[in-house]
Amino acid sequence: MRAIVLRTPWASLVAEGRKTIELRTWSTRYRGPLLIIVGKGVDRGDVAKWGHGDAPRGVTLCVVDLLDVRPATSADEHDACGPIATGEFAWIVANVRPVTQIPMLGRLGLYELDVTPEALGLRASDTASLPA
Repeated sequence: MRAIVLRTPWASLVAEGRKTIELRTWSTRYRGPLLIIVGKGVDRGDVAKWGHGDAPRGVTLCVVDLLDVRPATSADEHDACGPIATGEFAWIVANVRPVTQIPMLGRLGLYELDVTPEALGLRASDTASLPA
């Protein structure tokens, strides 16, 4: 399964469905299920604004569907829960499915993680690829 690490509070906001655009400085052609892992790092100033300072860290949190990746615009600020910087990409996510929290060391970038849907407390159909 493809995975990405988000810091606190961003991972929690995605898991709640409040943050439907993740901002990245790079794009990907990948579309489909994406495991969100909460990193051990915290964006302290953003926790002061959004909360979630007591959220678990270093664990699997949810699976979302990565629907699209495109250049971000100022119109994306609300769904991204923050300002857009020049050159950022908007990763459009939807269909949040909570998963069993498994301790996990994160990595940079988008990467393949050898974990089964069942280990995450999901059915295989919960992570089926999206239609092209």
